Amino acid sequence: MIPRPSSLHQLFTSDSDEVESQHTGLVNLGNTCYANAVLSCLAFLPDEIWVYLKKYLFITHECHNGKYFLYYLENIRTYRNNALVRFDTAIPYMLDKMSFAFKTQHDATEFLNKLYDNNIQESILTNLFKIETCVRKHCATCFQQVGSSYENVISNILDITLNETQSCELQGLINQRPLELRPDYKCNNCNKKGTSYFQYLRQKLPPLLTVRLMRYAFNNETKTASKNVVKVGYEEKLNVDYKVNENSDIAVKNYNLVSFICHKGQSLNTGHYISYVKKDDVWFEYDDSKKTGPLRFDQIDKTNTFLLFYSRDIEMSEQGIKNT
Repeated sequence: MIPRPSSLHQLFTSDSDEVESQHTGLVNLGNTCYANAVLSCLAFLPDEIWVYLKKYLFITHECHNGKYFLYYLENIRTYRNNALVRFDTAIPYMLDKMSFAFKTQHDATEFLNKLYDNNIQESILTNLFKIETCVRKHCATCFQQVGSSYENVISNILDITLNETQSCELQGLINQRPLELRPDYKCNNCNKKGTSYFQYLRQKLPPLLTVRLMRYAFNNETKTASKNVVKVGYEEKLNVDYKVNENSDIAVKNYNLVSFICHKGQSLNTGHYISYVKKDDVWFEYDDSKKTGPLRFDQIDKTNTFLLFYSRDIEMSEQGIKNT
């Protein structure tokens, strides 16, 4: 087990005197590009989100879950414009706490979910990131008799299924509500397996919306994962609809793209992750320790986009974020 630092300050060092200003970012300490990409995206969240996080995740000099995590991101924000940031102690310590093998490539989505669940209080996590979805279930065999049943599902990430052969637009995909056949599900009424359909209806959308393009599919027979390389178009604006309940009208929330991650490679556990972040209306590429930019959005190669982070305007109150 990697020893725990006695204070937050022992976690961080910077090499600001040793690097040129254009080479800024997070050093790859050995297959840590997945962590670097995610942390770069989170470090560039809108300023009003940071005000909220710093208010409700009190920072001390002791290493306690969300406190050292937030301090970590704050250091990235501090050094992002003028120094190469080396967290030779912080990265191994953080990965060890989350049971990630150091110097081994991992899935960026798994890392992001563990960051959310291990380092952020549940109330803060729900206010900022959680998506609440109602699952409508109906059986094709006895549908007329049983009607529909409902189940609420809460998740950190909104998964988008892609067409395997045709290029598509995220704006069109995100508001579709297709019926999904679940071959593993058995109907409680007629006991038939493989004839039930699920339909997902969003009921609550968070201020920070994380979208995953489902580019990888696992084959149970071959025990391998294949990558979907279909082109997915998207813009800096995204309109996402939802229904508060089954009887309400469809409402829309408007989101702005703040960062995204591309993955180059044929497997989630191999290849390379690169992040793109927006600051002051221009974009920057963070390829581990190398920073490229400013860039226009149309200059970026988005072929391998995997994760996208969107934010919407929020209204603060004394209790935190208003549910608007």
